[in-house]
Amino acid sequence: MATGFGFIALANSIWMMALAMTFLSVGNAFTNPSVLGSISLITPADKQGVTLGTTQSLSALGRVIGPALGTLLFGAVSFSAPFWIGSLLLILNVFVVMKYYSQLPASNVKTAS
Repeated sequence: MATGFGFIALANSIWMMALAMTFLSVGNAFTNPSVLGSISLITPADKQGVTLGTTQSLSALGRVIGPALGTLLFGAVSFSAPFWIGSLLLILNVFVVMKYYSQLPASNVKTAS
């Protein structure tokens, strides 16, 4: 996703924007299930509904606040500022995930053989 935001900031043609949106879409497709799965693994069974509901609510709030902040950055700084800042925040998230990844319990899912 960070790559997609970075490419959007640099896009100067429709083809580069298409490539950027491809990276953004694929990144989003990998991120959302991973985040929700990780949250369900670290949350006790009796609190999963509350925790996942809160997660989805905060995600929706971000989809409301994010465009508003992006619009302010667009107007006050530059066209590419929201995308560079979004890319930087996503890169910072990689470091957060690397720090806490070892705390995730192993999955007990059995695969078909």
